[in-house]
Amino acid sequence: MEDQERFVDQVVRVVDMASIKSVLDLGPKSINIAKEFEPKENLKFKVGYSHQAHGRFDLVILNMVLQWIPRHLLIPTLNQIDQCGATFVFIKDFRPQKFLSSVSVHNPNVRIFKQDYRQMFTTFPFFQVGWEEVEYATRGIDFIRSSFLIKRVSLDEAYEDRPSVVENQRGKKS
Repeated sequence: MEDQERFVDQVVRVVDMASIKSVLDLGPKSINIAKEFEPKENLKFKVGYSHQAHGRFDLVILNMVLQWIPRHLLIPTLNQIDQCGATFVFIKDFRPQKFLSSVSVHNPNVRIFKQDYRQMFTTFPFFQVGWEEVEYATRGIDFIRSSFLIKRVSLDEAYEDRPSVVENQRGKKS
């Protein structure tokens, strides 16, 4: 099975596709493979970038994409992903144990950046890792990859609700 097909197979296995009505992906090849795996007629696929996509998407797919984003655009990219309102974000990318950078083998004018991209999401309690699979762990630090599913949860699920500090102080007697 080709790497792209294996990735789409992972998405279909891990994501409850019955709850998905719209998908945003950068790659038309991924979408064509996904349509074969998941031929639901009411499932809308969109090829493009989040800033071009209008509306809400249930699933955003980022397959080996984040490594290419210039670092000054990484936080705005996270913001764009958040603005899509996706319930699920499925990501596959490098996952070394420390921050790495190298010149791309595909384009010598471009640097790629390898890091644990899960941390970009899991620093926020409303993004939670629902599933993860690590590949190529025995090949060395430059090759480790991780596929993972981020699920957006409600703020009520993410945060513990407590009385304000002022309300707590009023209830105390000196």
